[in-house]
Parts: sequence; structure tokens; C-alpha cells
Amino acid sequence: IVKQLIDKDGNIVKNFDPVTRRTVFSKEVANSLMEMLESVVTYGGAKAASVPGYRVGGKTGTAQKVVNGVYPDGVYISSFAGFAPSDDPKIVCLMTIDEPQGQYYASVIAAPIVGRMIEETLKYMEVEPQFTPEEIGAMEKASIEVPNLRGMTITEASKILEKLGLQSNMTLDVEEDAIVKDQFPVAGEKVRKKSIVTLILQ
Repeated sequence: IVKQLIDKDGNIVKNFDPVTRRTVFSKEVANSLMEMLESVVTYGGAKAASVPGYRVGGKTGTAQKVVNGVYPDGVYISSFAGFAPSDDPKIVCLMTIDEPQGQYYASVIAAPIVGRMIEETLKYMEVEPQFTPEEIGAMEKASIEVPNLRGMTITEASKILEKLGLQSNMTLDVEEDAIVKDQFPVAGEKVRKKSIVTLILQ
């Protein structure tokens, strides 16, 4: 598929614009298919591709690979094609893994990669997430209350954050017994696991 021809100086010689030749299937059929593919991620075998706040659709593919005209044992091609948001698609992503080692089911090794790529890309594109009540509830349950770290040494504070599943981000490189003067987020605020707490030292 050629989009355009460009010469050695970067000038566009010719554009190849898309031409609609025929309608392959109706909008109604397309919408029905997208709903089916969304159910694969929401309820089916590709749950690892789900992204909180976004409706994701897709399909796994795990196939034996043909080598020299035969299907050798234990040789596969695993793939997952996903798109989001399924009600108004902005991105399509295909991940194909040729001859995976160990686990080879696409739902296990390809789907989660596509999920992460979709999540990061939609954030980059500034597509606002729309969380369901169930997702909000799950996020609230998984949230962590930031402890009060003021007055502790940086060593003590770092150990507490690590135990809670949080990370520290110091503003200065200092000695291990340096005292935490302030912090952000403040104590009592709820954050997601692996969030960074900035420690301001004396």
C-alpha cells in the first residue's frame, strides 16, 4: 500500500489518495461485529487486553506454523488484533509473535501487549477515559492512602513506601539519614499503586 512518492530532497512527487470502490458490508453489520469483538475482551479469552476507562475490542489467533510444508510440534504463531474505543475507534493494533517460547497462547502473550499499547496511545492522543461504575469501584478498592512521612529519615520513608507499593522521588541526592520536610501528594490522599510520592528533604 503506497501513500505517496517522495524524491531525495523530501519533495512529494505524487500522492495516492484512497478510492472507495464498493461497500463491503453495511454499517449495521460493522457495529454488530465490533460489539462481538468487544465481548471477546470483556467476557472472553482476551481479558488481558482490557484497559480501564476504554472499550476495547479484538480477536486472538494461535496457529501452528508451517515449516517446509509440514506442521512441526511446538511451533506457533500467536497474534492479537485490537482496537479502541470500540464505540468510536481511534486506534487499531496488531501484535504478532513468531515462534513464541514457553507460553504460546495469544490470549496470554499477545493480548496484554496490545492492551498496554492501546492504553498509552490513547493517553498520548488525549482520548478521555470513560470509567464504568464497576471500574471506579475496583480502582477505589485498589487505591492506597499516602502515609505521613514528614519527620522521618529518607531511609525510613522509602521503606514504608516500598511496603505499600508506592515509589519515592527525591528532589535532591542526600545522605540516608536526611529528614523528610514535606511530601507530595500530601498524607491522606488516595493514589493508585506504583504512584510516585515526591519527598522534599531538609
